[in-house]
Order: sequence, then C-alpha cells, then structure tokens
Amino acid sequence: MENQKLDALCEAFFTEHQVRAMDVAIFQQGSEIYHYRSGRTASKGAKITEKTMFSIGSISKMFTTAAVMMLVQEGKLSLDEPIVKKLPMFKMPDARYKNITVRMLLNHSSGLPGNCFKGKYTNARNRNHLKEEIEYAAQSRLKDQPGKFSVYCNDGFSLAELLVEVVSGQSYSSFIYEKILEPLGMEHTDFPIHEIMDGKYIKAKSPFDLDFPQEYVNGIGSGGIYSTAADLCRFLDALREGRLVDEAGLTEMNRDQQPKELVVADNTTERYGLGWDCVSMRLFEGFGKQALCKSGSTFGFNSHSLIIPDCQLSAAVVLCTDKGSASKLNQALVYEILKAQGCAFEATPLPALKTVVHPVEITGLYGNKDQIVRARFEHGDLTLEIREAQGGWRPEVSGLQEDHGWFAGQPGTSVFGMADLKIGFVPQGDELYLVYQMPGSVAAEQAERQVFLQKLKPSGKVSGWKNLTDKTWIMDNEYLQQRTLGNVPMTFTVQMEKGYDDLLLAPYPLRILNDYEAVPAIEIPGNYSREMSSVLWLADGSIQNGQYHYVLSENLPSLDVREMTLRDPLIHWYIGAAPIDTLKIDGIARVVVLDENGQVEFDSQLSSCLPASLRGKRIGFFGELNSKISLQYLEENA
Repeated sequence: MENQKLDALCEAFFTEHQVRAMDVAIFQQGSEIYHYRSGRTASKGAKITEKTMFSIGSISKMFTTAAVMMLVQEGKLSLDEPIVKKLPMFKMPDARYKNITVRMLLNHSSGLPGNCFKGKYTNARNRNHLKEEIEYAAQSRLKDQPGKFSVYCNDGFSLAELLVEVVSGQSYSSFIYEKILEPLGMEHTDFPIHEIMDGKYIKAKSPFDLDFPQEYVNGIGSGGIYSTAADLCRFLDALREGRLVDEAGLTEMNRDQQPKELVVADNTTERYGLGWDCVSMRLFEGFGKQALCKSGSTFGFNSHSLIIPDCQLSAAVVLCTDKGSASKLNQALVYEILKAQGCAFEATPLPALKTVVHPVEITGLYGNKDQIVRARFEHGDLTLEIREAQGGWRPEVSGLQEDHGWFAGQPGTSVFGMADLKIGFVPQGDELYLVYQMPGSVAAEQAERQVFLQKLKPSGKVSGWKNLTDKTWIMDNEYLQQRTLGNVPMTFTVQMEKGYDDLLLAPYPLRILNDYEAVPAIEIPGNYSREMSSVLWLADGSIQNGQYHYVLSENLPSLDVREMTLRDPLIHWYIGAAPIDTLKIDGIARVVVLDENGQVEFDSQLSSCLPASLRGKRIGFFGELNSKISLQYLEENA
C-alpha cells in the first residue's frame, strides 16, 4: 500500500501528543514494509536515527519469558515447579509463597504485592535491586492467593530475571545478549548496566524544566531494556518463527493462561498468556486473526509491540512521551495495512453478561488501586462520585440511565476520562464488580470491556485506626536516585467512611485486620488491583506502606537553617518561611518541595528554579552521608 496514509497517522499523533521522539517499524515475512522515525534525542539534541534507543519498559518481559522458556526446553526448569526449588533465598512470612510456580510469575498470578518500587526506577544504576526484591518479600504478605487469578505484577518478572541468572549461571544481560541479541543481529538493543553515549539514547522530558537523565530500570527483566522499533520486530519475528522457543513452548506462551478460579468478565485488553498482555486482541478478531501484544511504559516512554502469526507480521511503536497511546497508534497502522492487503473486517459482539440494576444492590462504595467511587441514585438515575485525596467527594458523572442492564449517559458523556462508556454491575459469587464497556479505539464498533471496580463490603467492626483519621503522614525514606519523587505518594492520610469502620480508604481500599495492620481489600482480575501492599501502624505512631515509611507531618520545624550536614539517609522535613535566594549542594543530595496537596512542586534533580513562595510548604532534604546543603534567604540580600 502507499505509505502516505500511515505517515499521516504518525505525523498527526506526533503533533497531537507533543512527542519528543517516535520510532515505528512493521515487518512482514521477515522484511521491513514500513518505518517512520522523527524527533530528537533531547530538548536540544540531534535528530534520532535508526540507531537511537528508547526505553521499552515492560516489553522487556517478553525477553525474560523467552529466556525462561529456553531454560524449560533445555530441561533446566519446569513451568509448574515451585520457584523456591531454584530460589531458596526467596522467603515470605506467608506460607502460601511456597506454592508460587514459574508459570505464575509469567502469567501474573503469583499473588505478590507487585510494588517493589524503591530503588527500581532510578537515574543511576542500583546494582542491589534484585537483592532488595528478596529482602522486601521477606517482610511482605502475599496480596492474593497464588494461582487464583491474574493481576499485572512487575515483581514476578524480577524474580523470573533472578531465576534466569541462578539457573543459567550467567548474568541476565549476558544470557539475553548471548542467546538472543547476538544471534539475531540486534545491534541497537542494550541494558541499564552502564552509561549510554549521548545521542545513542533519548533523554525524556521530566515533569519539570530539565530533561530526565538516562533511565535505569534496575529490575531489567521486568522493564529495563533499551531498544529500537526495528530491533523489536527482529525479536518478534524470531519468536514467532520458533527460532528462540520451540513449538511446544510457543503454544504455552500464546494461549490464554489466566486461572479460572476468579472470572468476572472478559478483560479484553488483558488476556494474559506467558509474558503477553493479550493473546487475542479484540480489534484483530474482526479480521478473524489472532494478534498477540505486549506494551511498556516508564517515566517519559511509551511502547507497544504486536504479532499476527497468520500474516507473518510484527509491528512495534516506541515513543518518548508521557502522552498518547503507543498501543492505539500501533493498532491503527496495522489495521490500515490489513485493509489495504484485502483482509475483510467484520465487528464481533462481546458475549452477554449477567448484570444487576436494582439501586439497593448497586448503591455503595467501590474501589480499585487508584480510587474510591461512590454509587448512588437520584430520581432513578445513577450518579458516581470520586473520593478526594484529602477527604470528601467530587462529582464524576450523573444522570446515567439503565438500558438493557447497562447504564449510560448521553452520547459523548465522559466517565473516568473516557467517552461513551456503558457501565454494568456484574455479580461474581458474593462480590459485585463495576465493569465498563467502551468503543474500540480504532474501530468503534469492535467494543472493549474492562473489570474496573469492586464493591466494598463493611463488616461493622470498630477499630483503633479511627484515632488516626484525617491526620497526615509524610514519607521519610525515599531512594536518593529515584527516577521521580511522588510516584509513590509523598504523603499519606488515613481516611474512613461512616458505616465502613473496618476499611481504610487510602491510598487504596484496605481491610483492617487489627489495631496495627490493614491489608488490601479488593481482588480485581486484570490491571486494577495491582501494586498494593499491607499498611502497618507501628508502635512509635508511624506508618509503613510497603517499602515506604511515613512519619506524622504535624509540627514540622520552620526552615531557618543556613547550612545542614546530612548524617543519615532519611528525608528531613521543614515548613518553609522566607524565600530562598540561593541553594547550594556540596556532595550528592536532593531537595524536594511539596505543594498544599502533597504534590511535588520542585525537585532539585529536575528543576532549575525554586518556587517563588515557600511559605507554609513542606521542604525535604536528603542525600549521601556528610553531604552539605547551604541556603541563603532573600531577606539576607535586601
């Protein structure tokens, strides 16, 4: 087909989503049939070339899966053996961890909390991350029963990375290079184990005025590899053709691997295989084709890859942007190619679901990993409200009317940031789930479906946690070279709701076990109950949320020091008063300013200018031991 239409799609996407750099490749029958490349390596960098690498994020999981399957076909591993047989150092204070198998790591059903963030996404290499994963596991509860259902889990792939190292006797990067990159001629793929020369790797935009430095995802097997679109297509072709994994292994990888114990509805974007996000993409079912995909996203990067075995086609889009969807662009390009090649498209309906519509059954609170939603009825129509971070409710949508078991607004109505959703309430056993159905992103008639929220059920117990409501804690132990501050919230407020006395409503729904521990209260297959851990109320009055420690933020000292020497790795917090004219750091340290909502307003690693006003704002200082920070205030120069 003529490439002008594909170029137009890429150019429009590039402009609309303020993309710094874009690399697109589509291969068919082993040859490149389309490529598009545009952008620069930094804010003032050179134009990208076919050699310029991007962070591909979780597409790295496909390399890890291929490595594990190679070891399986060599007889060195079995998919259904407990991982503790090969990783005796892996222990958890929860006996069920012994049931986690190799397969469960690859199909996201391990039950691990999945939120070992600290020291994983960084601006400098952290050689200790896999050791820290093991240490974190040793003090963590499982979030879910192993093998019960699949919910996206990064930590499972970090353990799979460790498995590759232990079983092969090689470092992960050496194994991938020797078994995959070198044989396939993937010359423009690398690992976050050294500094990449300027121009060979893209520096992403940060949330502030300075570019991010090079990104190091230290759980390499879950999200750390750098590559190009063309190299990814070479890898996908080799995988599809059986040059890396044998036929039996590919059959396992490419089938739906989700456990069947908890099935609410078909999550059409998360039909997990081994490694794959989806082993049957809805859009391409309209062509009667099986398409398999894996996406990736890190700080400032967004990527998507897919294969269609019947068409001998591989496609990859890698972007340097935090806006837009690489998945949507990749699907749109391949959709146009298939149509141009004469493939007939016919929309296929989603299977019917049993839903409930009675207001008494629906009314109440619902939660997922990101938010608490209240459903109620006004004059027979459904209203949804979202819990604010500091308490209270804000309207999300009202006037949703029931039609054949689903609730919807007028055409164009936006719910949860998406237009024209249909919302259904689906029972599963004793639980009730909010499921949404939306138009397909490329072909609207090829609808998608997602399990989004679970109804919260109170038990009526009263807890000592009530004494902590509406108080705010502040984090004091972030990793110094963490990629960005605030991805894990810097502040923590205990919230409860009348009638739900055994639940905490922040940072996600937690069920109180006793006066010192609360555990995740939801089980949502797919993507919306990932990355949650237990929260502990410690004897000294502080809070532990996963790897992160929070101290009460009341009565912080006023910032009036002119020089400080850091004697420990903790974040030392102050309340701002006079404006700072000059900030000088001698050593390796970091300064952070939070706004009134606890959001990061200034980060000395990524910002060149302090906020004009610091009065009443929380200011934190942390760094390597004996680093010095000097402050000069504006009034001193008056």
